[in-house]
Amino acid sequence: MNLKNWMYNEEIPFNVVTQVFNRYLTSHVIIDPVSKPLLIMRFSVMVDGWTNKRQRPFIKFLVNSPRGSVFIESVDASEYAKTGEKMCELINKIIIKVGVENVVQVITDNASVLAGNLLETKRPHLYWTPCVVHCIDLMLEDIGKLPEMKMTLKKAISVTSFVYVRPGVVNMPRKFTEGKELCRA
Repeated sequence: MNLKNWMYNEEIPFNVVTQVFNRYLTSHVIIDPVSKPLLIMRFSVMVDGWTNKRQRPFIKFLVNSPRGSVFIESVDASEYAKTGEKMCELINKIIIKVGVENVVQVITDNASVLAGNLLETKRPHLYWTPCVVHCIDLMLEDIGKLPEMKMTLKKAISVTSFVYVRPGVVNMPRKFTEGKELCRA
């Protein structure tokens, strides 16, 4: 396992990446901002917003191709409001950094619809796509709010909680599920 995968798997925040490490990453993977090698594969730019432990908002940018995902950079978003125009500006900088000719798609959360529309207008060869995982998560949250589902989920959570506070009961399902864990809420 290489260092970038380790950071991702261990959920180490990308804002701890230094310029030296970023130079190492970009010189050993898909993107080299200095020489911009010719690439056979095209890729997608992925944009994700998150908040660190100190409640500071960050936006991280990655590129994804059939070869895998690569972190490009993160931006401290506490200085400005995340408007569609600002998001479009930030995404456009990343597109230029990695090469306009190499990017075919931009994937963002649903809050960046305006940014996606502005990008498609500015760069007609690009496709904006909302993040499917984010869409499904929002749908499941809404389904969980339905009265029938809310009660069912509450019962499932209480059964799981009951099982996990009793070691003897915890080991019993593991025995019958070939070591698989029960889902925790």
